[in-house]
Amino acid sequence: MGRQLAKLPEGKRFGETHAVVETADKNICIHNASPTGDSTCVFDPDGNFISSWGKQFSGGAHGMDLRKEDGKEYLYLAPTSMHKVFKTTLDGQVLMTLDFPKQACDVKDGHLIPDYTDEKKFVPTFIALPDTGDFM
Repeated sequence: MGRQLAKLPEGKRFGETHAVVETADKNICIHNASPTGDSTCVFDPDGNFISSWGKQFSGGAHGMDLRKEDGKEYLYLAPTSMHKVFKTTLDGQVLMTLDFPKQACDVKDGHLIPDYTDEKKFVPTFIALPDTGDFM
């Protein structure tokens, strides 16, 4: 038998969904721009709702990547409206915040030109991480 559709609790709705990941224990995390609150919903393999979290990310929920580091799983979120990237536990505890890359530059006519002079111009849509472990 295949997987079941996600069963949301009464009053909760999905918004635009930008990322879906499956954790090692087969739970499904869905990152969405929910009009009813939490941006991340967690379901068991049969589609039963387990939990939700992330009201602070709901307006710009976009990229989400699941990473295994030192034997534990973490989520990296790129909520576009917040101009930052976040590392969280699977239950939504924010462990790290990456601000806009102030030192990112291009070269023009032999001079370094900052890519972002204003944090509002940094609009991350996903997170690219190396396969070799931690990036910091």
